[in-house]
Amino acid sequence: MTIKYFSFICLSFMLIISFSCREEPRSDMIFPGGLERINSDSLVRKVDLEIENKLVFYLDISERSLYLFSDNILDWNEFLKQYPEVSVLIYLSGIDQKGTRSKEKMEEYLKLHKFPYEVLLDPEYKLYNLNNLESFPHDNKTDQTYYVKGNKILGISNFGMPNARTKELERFFGRN
Repeated sequence: MTIKYFSFICLSFMLIISFSCREEPRSDMIFPGGLERINSDSLVRKVDLEIENKLVFYLDISERSLYLFSDNILDWNEFLKQYPEVSVLIYLSGIDQKGTRSKEKMEEYLKLHKFPYEVLLDPEYKLYNLNNLESFPHDNKTDQTYYVKGNKILGISNFGMPNARTKELERFFGRN
């Protein structure tokens, strides 16, 4: 057996093993229980897993800011009025080592921006790990958004792009 032939067989074997061991993205979402909630004033929309249409945000706060939840990105109160049938689930994962995104500071930020949704703290990355979010084709693994119906993941969201967001909401949740 020549060295080229042997190298080819070894390389082929390694590729087969690596592809067969690779975890595939989940098609259904598992929502971890027992997470602490913030921004839970009586005037905000509470986390509700019973609502069929869900917009699920995962944000790693050890690397990302809460800018997404400011009025600069979207008028969230208007979004709540326009899409009352959509449950917005926000999972803030990780721990900010600098202390700039402590629980108290995050809650203060959300109140300052009059953010209308309750938020889940997930310091142990339960949502990320339970759903193998690493395997989804996101360029940015620290900031992910999904459209979910029941528990079925319908697609990845381009939530920060207004035109795409509107089209996706129509496509996944049947809006006119």
